[in-house]
Amino acid sequence: MEKKTVSSSQALIMLLVSIVVIFSGVLLVHAPTTITLLTSGFIVIILSLCFGIKWDNIQNGILNSINAMMVPILILLAVGMLVGSWVAAGTVPYMIYLGLKVLSPGMFLFVTCLVCSIMSVMMGTSWGTISTVGIALIGVSAGLGIPLYY
Repeated sequence: MEKKTVSSSQALIMLLVSIVVIFSGVLLVHAPTTITLLTSGFIVIILSLCFGIKWDNIQNGILNSINAMMVPILILLAVGMLVGSWVAAGTVPYMIYLGLKVLSPGMFLFVTCLVCSIMSVMMGTSWGTISTVGIALIGVSAGLGIPLYY
């Protein structure tokens, strides 16, 4: 049995409907983004069924998408646990304390770039670097009087 796919025009219709639903839900109705994304997904599923796509194919597509997202989800969960344990153990406040003792405003940006680069390579994730060392460096930045937008 051949798997039916949508045409380019049908895919464009579904994309435009999704965009309209998401923007109208967030900007006009002020609905939570999760609700608008779920509504948009539900409408696209209904459109797919109307265009002749079988439910089994839709379900397999959903499962394949979830499968592809598992690694980033697991990284975010691990980083969240790491950040929580660092905050609970006092590691982040201690890093802020050390940063305020050692760093001066003139060398802050250089050292921040260097520390974040090394930490990112060691951890293997920029998300982990931002949510661990980045939090401490934001505190140091505020303590040194350096605006965050630099």
